[in-house]
Amino acid sequence: MKTHLNFIVIILITILVVGCTKSNDENLPRNLVSWVKSVNFKSQVTWPQNVTGTSDGGFLICGSSTHEDSNILHGFITRLNTDGDTIWNSRIDLEGFTGLNIYDVIELSPDKIVIAGQCGQGYVGQYKFIAWLDNKGKIARTVFYPLPEEGPVNDSKLMLLSNGNLYYACSLYSSGDNATSGMNIVTLEVVDEMGQVIRSNTYEDIYCLMERLYLLEDDYLLMVGRMSGSNAEDVQMAALLIDDSGNEVFREKFGSPSYGIAYAACQDQYDGFVVSGLMTYSNKLVLFPVSRNGVVGEAISIADSIYGYSNVIRKALDGGYHVFFQSWHSLYCLKLDASFNERETYIYENTWPSDTYPCFLRDFVSLSDGSYAFLYRNDAEGGPVLVRTVPL
Repeated sequence: MKTHLNFIVIILITILVVGCTKSNDENLPRNLVSWVKSVNFKSQVTWPQNVTGTSDGGFLICGSSTHEDSNILHGFITRLNTDGDTIWNSRIDLEGFTGLNIYDVIELSPDKIVIAGQCGQGYVGQYKFIAWLDNKGKIARTVFYPLPEEGPVNDSKLMLLSNGNLYYACSLYSSGDNATSGMNIVTLEVVDEMGQVIRSNTYEDIYCLMERLYLLEDDYLLMVGRMSGSNAEDVQMAALLIDDSGNEVFREKFGSPSYGIAYAACQDQYDGFVVSGLMTYSNKLVLFPVSRNGVVGEAISIADSIYGYSNVIRKALDGGYHVFFQSWHSLYCLKLDASFNERETYIYENTWPSDTYPCFLRDFVSLSDGSYAFLYRNDAEGGPVLVRTVPL
């Protein structure tokens, strides 16, 4: 009898130990990365600007490059398959210009690509442009536009509207006495398939980089970033919704007045949005629900033990959210449920040298299996890379 009881106790202890071990393993961060592919060109300095998805599950990357002993700046387009392997590279030059930077590329159809950028002499811009390319990256038509009077273009983004026209957005440098007044103007033009400008609008006093623009199903456009007050200390997160005629639906500032920046947004499970950003000089990650008419909810703090540098939020296939969060030592992905409770954590460890600022997270391509692809920097791989995550 005693032996039988001892045997039962041993079984119970074994179950308890195994159960605890499994629970602890489940709480450990999982590997975020499926693969990492270099975006460098041999014997060249490469600046990739953006990555977008293609209809066959592959990728397009655009940017600029130059040889170390040259003052000529070339544009480039690279097409990759779903595994990140290069299908073709196309160097882009425009006659009469020695400087070319391609800021964005999108696929209009399997046979047509469109790019946007800036050209000039060396690093001095003279025009902004849109060019239509074939499916091998060869230019079929280019349309040039004068640079805005408000200031030089820092970045551009193209978005395909439901009627076949394009949104052509640009962020501009702006001078001013306020220490926070850089790149605080966004121009938004509607361009037809021949490159003719149908409508042009300007939105001032919002710091918004182009990866913070989100085209919605009804051709409304959400931009998030920051807005400044009368002094350098008064900086808050900002969200601006624009209707399909270019009118402002709402413009809201929120968060702490002691410095906050909205880095990303996505649509929520209803008809509103979730805005992610860093608040106060402690750079704490927060989420703000924002309704379709601009009502801002209470802040939701997550990962409050991590000092962050940038973040991205995406709506997950299962109805929750994925939040990517860059610290100095690692890139985290936090899986949240629909109520913003943390479910799982994934990690990509990539420590930066002491003299290097952590990578700024840009556009993320959402893939059909629940994974993501994005541009990053990994010194072990020689600099700029394309990363694909595991399915999340």
